[in-house]
Amino acid sequence: MPMGKLPVTAGHATGNEQHVKISNDLKLPEPLVQAVRNDPYDREDADYTPTSLIRPVRIASLTRKWDASMIEDASERIFALLGQAVHTIMERAATDRYIVEKRFFWVIGGKKIGGKIDIYDRKTQVLSNYKICSRYVVNDGVKPEWQAQASIEAWLMQRNEYPVKGYQIVAIFRDWSKLAAERKNDYPDRQVAILPVTLWDTETTETYIRNRITAHELGRDNPPVCTPEERWERPAKWALMRKGQKRAIKLFGSEIEALAATDGPSEKYIQPRPGENVRCLHYCPVVSYCNFGRELVREAAGQ
Repeated sequence: MPMGKLPVTAGHATGNEQHVKISNDLKLPEPLVQAVRNDPYDREDADYTPTSLIRPVRIASLTRKWDASMIEDASERIFALLGQAVHTIMERAATDRYIVEKRFFWVIGGKKIGGKIDIYDRKTQVLSNYKICSRYVVNDGVKPEWQAQASIEAWLMQRNEYPVKGYQIVAIFRDWSKLAAERKNDYPDRQVAILPVTLWDTETTETYIRNRITAHELGRDNPPVCTPEERWERPAKWALMRKGQKRAIKLFGSEIEALAATDGPSEKYIQPRPGENVRCLHYCPVVSYCNFGRELVREAAGQ
């Protein structure tokens, strides 16, 4: 199928692939649990969405294979529920000027890509994406996966004849404290931050989409191990410490560098801090079905 335009309203088939069972081990109020279970997400008849393209191939493949057996507690989806609530609230902004919560489609590489935008301003031609996140998430600026998502959404809009002059992340910090903001110099002044995103050009975006389609299609039955970046790998560090203090003076990437900074016999000493695959150990939904992930979990537990 050649690349080409499809009507924005084309197709209304349910696109949900996951059938994960929601448990309630913490005995949360039933209305809250039902709100989690009744997730209205529908990607319609899109083969891929921006977020599913970005998703690691191994996680996508194992989710498809084992989703009917997977169980997740409702308490683990509260943050996702809050994110959905914000999007629902933002629908109040829908006017002749703003396009809100609408899915746009385009076919490329024989696959139909469908992305739902948060808000598009017809006047300024700026796309906005609202995210509920920890303040620590934005310490290093825009995450690479956010830039990829933004570029695909902007590409979809432009293919559907909506010019995009800019893209911004509206980050709402779920763990922000007014008292902390008043006391700490390196703390966000407000609970909301606006992060401009540098968009890829058309050629770069289309190359990325085609490559991700190929990766997901080839990895359906035999997915590769996630890359260190996809595993959110934190390399091992060596902390230069001072006796009587809990915080490190400085972190080093090698033991030799750390030892050189001790300046011989003194109150300083070296504390090794092992590396960690953060996603595998704490956030991967299919770690129980991944032999690589299970081994990481065993190693972390000292087994």
